[in-house]
Parts: sequence; C-alpha cells; structure tokens
Amino acid sequence: MLPGTTTTTARRLSMVKLPVESTSLAATDNARPIARMLWQACEDLRDEALKTAYIQGIRGGNLPPCLYGQYVVQDVAYCVHVQKDYQLLALRATRQNLPTIADFAVARYQGYERYNRNIMAPWHIVDAQAIEPNEAVLSYVAHEHFVASQLHPIYGVVAMIPCERLWSWLAAQLKSSIGANNVYSFWIEENLPSKSAQRLENFVDAWFAANPKHYNHEDAMFAYRGSMLGEVNDFRAATGESLFKPSTMLTPSGDIRSAAGALQQEMAE
Repeated sequence: MLPGTTTTTARRLSMVKLPVESTSLAATDNARPIARMLWQACEDLRDEALKTAYIQGIRGGNLPPCLYGQYVVQDVAYCVHVQKDYQLLALRATRQNLPTIADFAVARYQGYERYNRNIMAPWHIVDAQAIEPNEAVLSYVAHEHFVASQLHPIYGVVAMIPCERLWSWLAAQLKSSIGANNVYSFWIEENLPSKSAQRLENFVDAWFAANPKHYNHEDAMFAYRGSMLGEVNDFRAATGESLFKPSTMLTPSGDIRSAAGALQQEMAE
C-alpha cells in the first residue's frame, strides 16, 4: 500500500464507534485517573518502543518497504484476534449482567469487523487465517485472550488501551519528521489523533469510579503492561530485533507499585 491512498494503512481505528457518550458513565465526574497511572507505569516500555529500529525507520523514512508491508500483514492477524476477543468480552459481560461493558464490547467488535475488512482488501488478504503469525504476535494475542477469557471483563478493555495510546504517543514524538521527503509521513499523520485512546481511557476510568471495589491493581497492571510488551515486541520482531521476555519486563518500578497500592486502598474505602 502506497502513502496517499484512501485506505487506512496505519492502525487508526476511527471506524470503531464507542458508545461512551450515551452511557451514564460519561457523566461521572469523580473518575480516578487509573488509565493515566497505568500509562505512567509503562514509561520504560513506551521508550523501548520509540527506540525500536522499526519506529526509527518510520522517523527517518528509511524503513525498508518490505518490512513495513510484512508488519502490516502481521498486524492484520493481531487485529482479527482483537475482534474475536471483543466478541468474547461481550458474551462474558452479558452473562455476568454487565450491560455497559457488553454494549461497549459489541460496538468495538463491530468496529473492528469493519476495520479489518477495509485493511485486508488493499493487501489482497481474503482470509486472515492464511496469515502465519510470528512469535511476537502469537504471544501478544495469547496474552489478550487470557485477559479477555479469565479476568473480569473490564480488564479485557484495559488490555486494549495500549495499542491506541502507544501509537498516538509515538506519532507525537515523530511529528517533526513529517515532510515531503519522508515516505512514512502518512503513518505519523494518521496516528497523531489521540481521541480514540482517550475515549477508551475515559470509559475505563469512569467504570472503575462507578465500581471501585472491582479494581485490582495486579490485574490491571498485568493486562496493561502485558499489552504494552506485546506492542514493543511486535515492533522489534518486524526488523529482526530480539524479543523481550515477560519475566524481565512485566514488573513496574517499586515507586509505581507503592502509589498504585495506595490508590487501590483508597478505592476500597
């Protein structure tokens, strides 16, 4: 896919409609910034993503096109699994009488269905099952599926935030590289908007504000950092860099753990 086409080539999920404004959660004015805390706890992984050869190739405009194309195809495999996990979240939330999460997940599932169909067409992908996911993608989707199938459904939403928050942040760091001489300017421009990430974050913060006793920091951190690690490893795999192991990257700093523990205690009161 060449820059300048009308088909989305960066992971820009503007087609995914989020029914946040129509829910009572949107009116909650005492939502604690849990999503921000989780993001701050992942600054190390955020910085690792920025340093990857893939992202630096986007910045310099010198990423080999074949590697860009290979990454897009791998990302299709990832996004198809995300679609399925949102369907699973909707089912589990319905069974657990969590209609707000169920409605949210259904909208996300439908949005991903449209997004995946539109991104597959220009790459001549008829069936995503024909894509052989690499080790990084397999590990990433296994993490998100575990969260979606085993933890409280809200953590399935938490696990989906990094794929949008990180890409928007990365684009902001590369903004000065936009120009006629950078063939990947389109990637930066398409990923600059942060509204989609903000709406996901607002939903999570508002839901926990309305249901504070359901907040468990260990589950939230596991879901969020695991997905951040998945994003970093996807970028690293694209150019043949070695993958980070979960055992060395999933634990945040002691200061973050201490602050998070205080927040969890506050929410339980």
